[in-house]
Amino acid sequence: MPTFTHYLPDDTAITVHYDYSPAERMTWNHPGCSDSVDVYQIDTHGKDVVITDDERERIAEIALENAREKIAEQRDTVDDYRVQQARERTMERRL
Repeated sequence: MPTFTHYLPDDTAITVHYDYSPAERMTWNHPGCSDSVDVYQIDTHGKDVVITDDERERIAEIALENAREKIAEQRDTVDDYRVQQARERTMERRL
């Protein structure tokens, strides 16, 4: 369950919980879709907070950016691992 902390304009910290759905390619049987997030909980830590529709929209945008960044980081980690493995195989062949 991905989460992040967001600060409202009055500097109130909230924790946002969301689900990420990756993009799907178009096929003959499916029209495809872009990636998206579903914000399913906003934890205000017991404070009375009014979150406007504009702020909810902004929170969803931030959640999507956050999800994309995490996927990019995971992809970079996998790429780094593959490069390291290739180097090790090359060194083994030289010995």
